[in-house]
Amino acid sequence: MNKPDRYLKIQSIIYGLMKKFDEDTIITANVLEEIDLTGSELTVNTLDFTMYSADDDFNIFNPKGIYHTLQKRQQIKVVGTNNNTEMNLGTFYLDE
Repeated sequence: MNKPDRYLKIQSIIYGLMKKFDEDTIITANVLEEIDLTGSELTVNTLDFTMYSADDDFNIFNPKGIYHTLQKRQQIKVVGTNNNTEMNLGTFYLDE
């Protein structure tokens, strides 16, 4: 910003509630990564997961729960560890 004619550009704004799930709350998680070596098909990577919320945040019978904040096409980032190294496994979008 200290050089002339250089302006700040915003690429994205993240707003709302952010919730982090760890090994205590995730029961199962499956990441499917597909690739077509011929290039004739466009494949889609998928994430299926099941989680447990001890504080009833995602219980549909809890009127003060935050389950209603989940929206279709909401971004979910998946990070895993391998040999104590944290690695990005992908960015997925909520479908159902």
